[in-house]
Parts: sequence; structure tokens; C-alpha cells
Amino acid sequence: MNEWNKEIQNENELQVVISVSKAEELGKWLGILFWMVIPSIAGAVLSNQAVAAWLPFLYLPGRIISMVTLCAYGYILLKLSSESSRYRMAAICCLASVAVDAGSSLVPEGAAMASLIGLLSFPVMILAFYGEYSEYMGHSEVICALDEEMAVKWKRLWKWFVYSFGLMISSVLLVMLNGCWELRRFW
Repeated sequence: MNEWNKEIQNENELQVVISVSKAEELGKWLGILFWMVIPSIAGAVLSNQAVAAWLPFLYLPGRIISMVTLCAYGYILLKLSSESSRYRMAAICCLASVAVDAGSSLVPEGAAMASLIGLLSFPVMILAFYGEYSEYMGHSEVICALDEEMAVKWKRLWKWFVYSFGLMISSVLLVMLNGCWELRRFW
């Protein structure tokens, strides 16, 4: 019995040592993912409708920056999929949402096409949301062997993401309802 416990302890230590040897490479890729957020935000700001109305020549570079950044983000998540299968799902969701977004950019403007894009935007939003979930849980799984407290923090961060997303959706619905209320009151 004592020998068996020693064998399990050695196996657990080996597992942690293997994880530590991969930690440097994992840290490099996670650091790149972190810094990829900055050009992603810059691209989103440049392609924002308000900025495009003011400075229309920035719209196309902003879209290109956003799409290239998201493609690179998905590629890095695919590289990390050897550590957790959740990274693979996050990468698939990221790349699929980029593909649909790129496709919707090529569609000519018009009433019929706007409704088609509107129909596609809801499933893409769900896909992106699931991709975020997979990424957060992948981070939690990868770090769990080394730092249980950090894994719990990743799960807590996911909950905060869900709360903020719900608050954003509620805000949009409230603004829409307020607009409907104002129209009703006007008539």
C-alpha cells in the first residue's frame, strides 16, 4: 500500500514537471494572445461607424486590422490546442466568426442583404460567445495543474464576462424599449 502511494506521488510530480517544461512555451503563446488584444481594439475603433462617418478612409484599414488580428488569434489558439481541446473549439469559433464577418463585408448593401446579414449575426454572436467560453475554460484547465487558485480566477473572470455581456444586452433592449415608448407617447 505504501509503495502504491509513492508511485502515485511520483506520477503526480512527473505530471507537474512535464507541465512546467511546457510552461515557457505556453507562456509565450498566451503572452502573444494578450498583446493581440491591442491591435484588435485599434481595428475595432478604426472601423467603428462613428469614426467611419467622420474619417471614412480609416474604415477599410480598421476592418483589415481586425480580421488579420482575429485570424492570427485563431491560429494561436489552434497551436495551443495540444494543451487543451477547449482551445481547438475556441479557435474554430473564432475563425468561423471571422469567415462570416468577412463574407458579410463582401455583400452589397441593400434592404434584402441587410436582413440576411441580420439573420447571420445572431448565430455568429452565439458562436463567438461559445468560443469565449471555450477559451476561458481552456485557460482554466491548462493552469489547474500548476495553480488551482488561478484556475478558479479564470472561471470567475468568465462569470464576469457573462454578467457584463448580459448587462450590455439589457442596455440595448432598454434603449430600444425606451424608443418604442417615446414613439407611442408621441402618437
